[in-house]
Amino acid sequence: MFNANNRELQELLEQERRTRVAMLGMLEDIQEQKNSIQKANKEWFDTMDSIEDGIMLHDKNYLILRVNRAYKELSGASKFKDIIGKEYWRVFPKLNAPMDSCTEAVEIKNEHIEEFTLPDGRIFQSKAYPVLDKEAKYSYSIHVFEDITQRINEQQKIKELNKTLELIRKCNETLVRAQSQRSLIEDICHEITANESYSFAALFLKSHDSIKCIYYSFPKFKMQDIYDIDFSNEKYKTHPIVASIELQKTIIIDDIKNDKLWGKRLQQHKELFSARSFDMEGSMLCQYLEVHDIEGVLAVYSKDKAIFDDSKVALFKELAEDMAYGIHHHRIQERLKETTLLQNKSLHLLKDSFRGTIEAVSKMTEMRDPYTAGHQHRVAKLSVAIAKELGLAQETIEAIELAAMVHDIGKVQIPLEILIKPTTLTDLEYEIIKNHSQAGYDILKDIKFLYPIAKIILQHHEKLDGSGYPNKLKGNEILLEAKIISVADVVEAMASHRPYRASLGVDFAPLRRLKSTKVYGTKSLS
Repeated sequence: MFNANNRELQELLEQERRTRVAMLGMLEDIQEQKNSIQKANKEWFDTMDSIEDGIMLHDKNYLILRVNRAYKELSGASKFKDIIGKEYWRVFPKLNAPMDSCTEAVEIKNEHIEEFTLPDGRIFQSKAYPVLDKEAKYSYSIHVFEDITQRINEQQKIKELNKTLELIRKCNETLVRAQSQRSLIEDICHEITANESYSFAALFLKSHDSIKCIYYSFPKFKMQDIYDIDFSNEKYKTHPIVASIELQKTIIIDDIKNDKLWGKRLQQHKELFSARSFDMEGSMLCQYLEVHDIEGVLAVYSKDKAIFDDSKVALFKELAEDMAYGIHHHRIQERLKETTLLQNKSLHLLKDSFRGTIEAVSKMTEMRDPYTAGHQHRVAKLSVAIAKELGLAQETIEAIELAAMVHDIGKVQIPLEILIKPTTLTDLEYEIIKNHSQAGYDILKDIKFLYPIAKIILQHHEKLDGSGYPNKLKGNEILLEAKIISVADVVEAMASHRPYRASLGVDFAPLRRLKSTKVYGTKSLS
């Protein structure tokens, strides 16, 4: 019996041992699972906490299940336990109701994205991702909050920069098409204020000791007699525009209202602007420009603060320089026009004086021979008519007219009795007459005319076949002007009355010219 009881006790002890071993194994499994869970939790937190974006998990009632460190910091809470279990929209971003993205995720089980702006100006993008269970039922949502303020600001900067680039492009087109300095300045100022970012643009230029506004564009508003103000006056020496010129540097005012130096100085001159039009808020650029003799400031105002960043300032600097070059170019053009007008006026006076001198010489020549009085003028008119019919240039026509008016000036050295002789000339007398072409050339050759007058006079008795005088020139050796005067001279001589014969008539003249015969019996005086 003792042995039986002993065996039973041993079995109980063995069973207890086995139970303890099993329990130890279970405890080890539980501890291992606990360690795994703790490790998983740590890994989750470590992973989530390494992410800069705020991450939050919430259930279908929008109660917070888990958050990462970034979300805790966004909420302003000091401990995680202050957040867990609360309605997320009351924690961050502190709304009156759940965001549309959460409702979409919970009710429709779709991913949803939306943006919102905090009171401090930061912009966030909210992304909600629904997590479903094995039965495709909603379990919870993962909510990510990304701070996109910098990205939005960069996008806005790029957008503003593109607007400014487009403005510069339009202004460059204006520089090309502008017909005057005034239109260039006006059109560029209007192009600047046509851009919604800028509501005021003006050009101030320094001339000698004065500084004046050349033009301004301020849509819908008018400034108080600004064109009449000399900004070099002591009263305006603190004005940023004047200071920019005097200091020869660009001045940027990012916040007019709060700038303690230039903003304050600008506000001291509010009398220049009507109260409604310029509220002294926003920002202003006083872009200094200096090219050749052009010095001044392109002033641009924006209702937005700090709009003139480095990229915009660089573009406005380029625009101001291009503007100055354009003004300089137009000033040169205007001076050239003025010079050309003066030159044309002087040339016109010179031509009038020259013509008056020619006419006086012509009259002097004809006064010696009353029978041929008016002959040179009539030859001149006929020569001009022929030249116009031939379609010659105006300068050539003027040369022909003036040469024709004095083509017989050489006759002043011929004895009067030969000029007015009513009978046929002797061979000696005719040779004396023939010398008048050379004599006319000798008289005029040293005078600097606008046209080859002396040479035309020398050749006006040459003939195409070489039978003329004094040098027996042929064909193209004779100036065209001389050929025309030669024809007109013979026609006029034949058609006019002479002391030794009556007029032969206009109809007779061409025939006689073609036959190249002499009019005065056998010798011609023409």
